[in-house]
Amino acid sequence: MKLFTFSEYSKECFVKVPELTLANTIFLINQLWLLPDAKRYVFDFDNVHAFTPISLLYLSSEINYFRKAKSMARFSVIRYKHASYAAHMGFFRAFGAEFGKEPGEASGGVSYLPITIENANKIRSNAIENMMAVGEYIDRFIAKKMAKVLISNEQSPIFEVLTFCLREITRNVMEHSESKQYAYCAQYWPSKNKASLAILDRGIGIRESLKGNPYLSISTDLDAIKLALEPAISGKMYEGKRVNHNDVWQNSGYGLCMTSEICKIGGSFFIASGESAIDIHQHANFEYQISLSGTLINLDIDTSNLKQLNKLTMEISHRLSNNRKIKPSKASMKSIN
Repeated sequence: MKLFTFSEYSKECFVKVPELTLANTIFLINQLWLLPDAKRYVFDFDNVHAFTPISLLYLSSEINYFRKAKSMARFSVIRYKHASYAAHMGFFRAFGAEFGKEPGEASGGVSYLPITIENANKIRSNAIENMMAVGEYIDRFIAKKMAKVLISNEQSPIFEVLTFCLREITRNVMEHSESKQYAYCAQYWPSKNKASLAILDRGIGIRESLKGNPYLSISTDLDAIKLALEPAISGKMYEGKRVNHNDVWQNSGYGLCMTSEICKIGGSFFIASGESAIDIHQHANFEYQISLSGTLINLDIDTSNLKQLNKLTMEISHRLSNNRKIKPSKASMKSIN
């Protein structure tokens, strides 16, 4: 698939953005960083007719980073005005194109959360000021608020599952990334029985985070990702580390494991960090080579199976806790009613 044309005469590089499936998005971004130096980069969106939260978030962030790396070049977009959904979600302005809303400008509405950039340090400070653990603050003031925008009915089992997943992936950023900020984007399609949630931070990455665990020997980013998805694997909680039994939010390495198990029921769980990524489905996994500073997670949840998820979540928690000496935190063991 040829996506780029370079003119030696004008020193212009034309980027033909493909339909943004997950595989195409990864391929485009990988190729983007191999482009020659040019005086001008032109992004053509004529072939793009569908966007997902992960393509909106990941591609806009990488183009923005690319622009900063090529600060002497000019950038422009062409044949993009049909992409009104992406524009409303803050995609174009996230990388400097003057079209649509700024990230976070759209208030969010029934079934969607636009690209939004959050100050992670402020959230940590707010938790301290309210005398709360970061996990508790996220649960009460962030995850539930986000889930309520996506699912207005707080009594719905969908609401409880989304709150759980949003809480765990946000906690992962706060407790492991050391990032000053993070971004997210989400969409719920009731007619498709599908919810998609993407979150991206530019922190230290999974491999570096797990170095805090003296029992782990990790040689690659792929190994680090696989370990991070195992029960009770954490860079901050391990055998011999003092456990505060009164802290229900103390990290124990079960959040990503349980969230990935939820997504595998008819959906998928994607996680990327450093040079590797894994897309996990119920019956198959797909690995990708990438180059990402930080960590990217995407959840695709099949909401038609939600009646089974409360029972499944508790079964997973108890089954996995028997495999390791370090028990999952009480917060991660909460029932999804």
